[in-house]
Amino acid sequence: MADKKKKAGSGLLYRVTGPGLSAPSYLFGTMHTRDARVHAFLPGLMPYLRECEVLCTEFPLDQEELPSFLQSGEPLNWWNGLSKGKRRMLARLMEKQGLGDPQAFSLLPPLVLIQVLTAQLLGDEEEHPLDLALAHSAATMGLRREGVETFEEQLDTLQKLTIKAQRKHLLDIAGNYSKFRRQLHKQVKWYVAQDIRQLHKDGRRQLKKMRKTLLTDRNLIMAERMDSRMRSAPHFFAIGAGHLAGGKGLLRLLKHRGFRLETLPLKTTPEWGPFMRSSLVVPEWLVVS
Repeated sequence: MADKKKKAGSGLLYRVTGPGLSAPSYLFGTMHTRDARVHAFLPGLMPYLRECEVLCTEFPLDQEELPSFLQSGEPLNWWNGLSKGKRRMLARLMEKQGLGDPQAFSLLPPLVLIQVLTAQLLGDEEEHPLDLALAHSAATMGLRREGVETFEEQLDTLQKLTIKAQRKHLLDIAGNYSKFRRQLHKQVKWYVAQDIRQLHKDGRRQLKKMRKTLLTDRNLIMAERMDSRMRSAPHFFAIGAGHLAGGKGLLRLLKHRGFRLETLPLKTTPEWGPFMRSSLVVPEWLVVS
């Protein structure tokens, strides 16, 4: 009984089989961080990655040029709508995190700045985030690299959320940054414990009214596309761990489509980091300096 409960609530790596598949595909719940504890999962993923022809992340990670939506230069005006006090609060926070002038991010949705702040708060022992390190390994193996979504689709998702709601979320974080930092470190601990149920629960709580747009709707689209792609070739899907669990998570959606998902044991290898730091090359626009 205890084993069944563990399988239901834990696990980052799944073998996907079922009707219409010539070979297994794999689903891995990733985390966009440079924290060494998270990177320690990489060696255990390599045997399964080698079985596949395609690495499929949430969006393409090998695009060398700046995505078109980052080149548009169309101001969102969320910075101009802030009071002087809130501008000073954000400026102090950005300076403390070594991110420069927050107004430089005003062309992007506030949620993008939240993602950057999140990355800065977590461990930075590794040079690049986990999903980028995985993309590098796939490239050295000769795998094709694709995205379940395009950059433009991700921008469309952000545009469905009002700038006012995103800005409020950003200001809530800036106003209680210590609490936000503690919560992020809890998330890393849950991730290392492979507790996807707790990660999903916490994600739902933090996103509040945004969860339908950022989680539920995207999960439905991703499950449909994963279904189609797995039938053409064995894929290794690396999707944010928060998308896996829950009644409308990817695991359940894929099961409803007739696929069988087997939880695979995944152990950590702490000494993996030095190799990745010395060999990983990624597009410059993806690197936060």
